[in-house]
Amino acid sequence: MNSDPTIQPLIIQNHPSKLIYLAGPFFTFAERWLIDQIRSGLLGFHLNVFSPLHDVGHGIASEVVPKDIEALEKSAIVFAVLDGLDSGTLFEIGYAVKKGIPVIGHVQNETADSVKMLEGTSCMLERDLTTAIYKCFWKLSENE
Repeated sequence: MNSDPTIQPLIIQNHPSKLIYLAGPFFTFAERWLIDQIRSGLLGFHLNVFSPLHDVGHGIASEVVPKDIEALEKSAIVFAVLDGLDSGTLFEIGYAVKKGIPVIGHVQNETADSVKMLEGTSCMLERDLTTAIYKCFWKLSENE
């Protein structure tokens, strides 16, 4: 039994159907592997995930950017891989913040100063990947 009355259990009756936008660099093998692992983790919760790597792929800006923006517009949350501070990922985060879309960021190797703007705009930053994935699921489930 819960002895702290301020802690309320989160009861999830249905899996959230809203779209998650998975932002992050995918230029090296390690970056692609991490994006693939995060996507697999989110899909393991039966979540709806848009991944530019998996759903659009590489290409010229005039072809890939409109598809990415369209997916951002449809997204309820952005899950962002922040290590490396990739310009595309930072753009996607800024776009989401401006649109009022919640952002959960996974960051392990950046300084507090380098992610200050993200923290200051209510992005939820987590150093632990598992916690970040669960937090994404919980955030989406709040309004289902």
